Amino acid sequence: MRLAMLAFPYIVQQEMQTGQTVLQQAAALPHNLAAWPLLALMALTVYAAFPPALAGAIEEDFGFMSVAAEKTNGRAAMLGLAVLVALEWHSGFCFF
Repeated sequence: MRLAMLAFPYIVQQEMQTGQTVLQQAAALPHNLAAWPLLALMALTVYAAFPPALAGAIEEDFGFMSVAAEKTNGRAAMLGLAVLVALEWHSGFCFF
């Protein structure tokens, strides 16, 4: 879920700058040096999330950040990415 929240603003920004759809951006990732910091941050996020999950850590609220809000925002970002890809694939041009 956090990965979708990290990726969505980057994808939208790249789409507005380059005019490429999400699928075109994904195909160009290995050659796009500007995307490597985001990919490194995503890999670090995945790596940091596994040890607590494997150790059986409990999910609890932390100040104003609640578990429910984290899940809701993550699911909204994943749904937004899926809808964006479907719209662009069906229409053939960029949404943003």
